[in-house]
Amino acid sequence: MREEVSGYGGPHKVVLNRNAQNLGLAGNNNRAWELSSGEFIVMQAGDDLSLPARTTELVNAWQCAGNPAHLVCSYHQPIDIHGEPCGDVWTQVVWASSVREAVAFGGCTALGCTAGYAREIHAKYGPLDPRILMEDWVYPFRAMLESRVAVVRQPLVQYRHHSSSLAAAYFSEKRGRPKRLPRLRAHRLASSKLAVAEDWKRAWNIRGLSDPVLEAELERLVAFRKLQEKGYSLARVARLSLVWQGMRSGLSTRQLAGLAREHVLQRCY
Repeated sequence: MREEVSGYGGPHKVVLNRNAQNLGLAGNNNRAWELSSGEFIVMQAGDDLSLPARTTELVNAWQCAGNPAHLVCSYHQPIDIHGEPCGDVWTQVVWASSVREAVAFGGCTALGCTAGYAREIHAKYGPLDPRILMEDWVYPFRAMLESRVAVVRQPLVQYRHHSSSLAAAYFSEKRGRPKRLPRLRAHRLASSKLAVAEDWKRAWNIRGLSDPVLEAELERLVAFRKLQEKGYSLARVARLSLVWQGMRSGLSTRQLAGLAREHVLQRCY
């Protein structure tokens, strides 16, 4: 990388950074925001490839007159470890198109490998919690609180699929579906989901919106994620009480079933 940067003669400022220690995904994202100065930040994962027009197309969508977006993502082309196409172009890159839908579903994503972000979603809402495994579980929610998530309907990224990626460690190849995990990894995923729910609740409060029904649903989601994470610290017999605790907290039938599946039936690890 030093060699590439030393040979660069273009008009742009290139900052080459190496952290003294591994900061994890969240910490590295936070550091990138600190080192950058632009109003629109395009993220690039180390194992993916961006097409030449990627930044231009994302910025054009971001600057769309009369229809602002705080997050812009695009379609992408999956490639294998050798850089060869390994499937059809992915056109579904956003899951949950509104804050209400995200809270009801318990998650939202705008595929991070393709995304660019308005600085406000970091400057206004703060750094990512170190427990968070995927930044694209948090930034879309913040973006929807401010305006919307926009999609450029053409593949601007070649997204590399391989067994050593962070996504592959937690999700199957079937379009991001969860898979059965070792217990320690499942616990880490549950901790991340709790941190995401807490970030959503904090962001909602920062934005200052008023919707009592949605606020109550957010509270239930945080309560669900707390019980979900708590189960990994309990003996198996004690985990039976989680469903009862969830009922007392007013969790939905779907959330109660999720607790039972994950910690009583142990279908997730």
